[in-house]
Amino acid sequence: MENIINIIKYTLKELKNLYFVEVIILLISLFIGHFISIFTVGFEAIPIISIILTINLVNHMIEFSKQISRSKGGLLFLAPIKGYEFVISKILEFIISQGALVGLYSLGIAIFNSSFSEGSVLILVKILFGMISSYTFIILLILIYSTFFNKTKQVVICVIGTVVVGQWLADSIFEKLFNLIPYIYLRIGTVIEFNLFKIFIELCVVVALIFYGSLRLDKNKDII
Repeated sequence: MENIINIIKYTLKELKNLYFVEVIILLISLFIGHFISIFTVGFEAIPIISIILTINLVNHMIEFSKQISRSKGGLLFLAPIKGYEFVISKILEFIISQGALVGLYSLGIAIFNSSFSEGSVLILVKILFGMISSYTFIILLILIYSTFFNKTKQVVICVIGTVVVGQWLADSIFEKLFNLIPYIYLRIGTVIEFNLFKIFIELCVVVALIFYGSLRLDKNKDII
């Protein structure tokens, strides 16, 4: 647990300049949103926070790639870090940072924009879950492919190919399964609806990828 906390602190420190810029953008958008929210009912927050979360997502993936690279990862893994500790810490740190951005922005809008609607908050929550899911799958693929290929271009091509093909296969499989089993879902408010069976399958895939990725990382620390 200590290693996980230390890696989280290390990554937060590495990206502190990014967080500072993102908070400034949030404050500026809150100021502007205060004057236009009467017309948009708070929905102006959705494209703004989506852009910020996407920037955060991309920068975290870049930082993750650097930390498992030969130049930077070689120093990081001189410490007795287990593969699963590294992977879990990266996922938790991303959840913390993304959640903090959404929470801060939602709080700011709720305070300064009286017309902010519940629907806006629920949509932001759904976007947050989508970002976390995307980040988790992509970094695990980056980790696994990086243990097989040394060139960044090869890793990028494999990740993109896996995401595209995997999404197509997942949609096809889920479509057939949903015709055979009852549709079980969790509804939050009137906007968000989670397919519980799909979430269960995705969690199983994530756990399997974490397990395999951690093993690959433990066996290949000498080549990153």
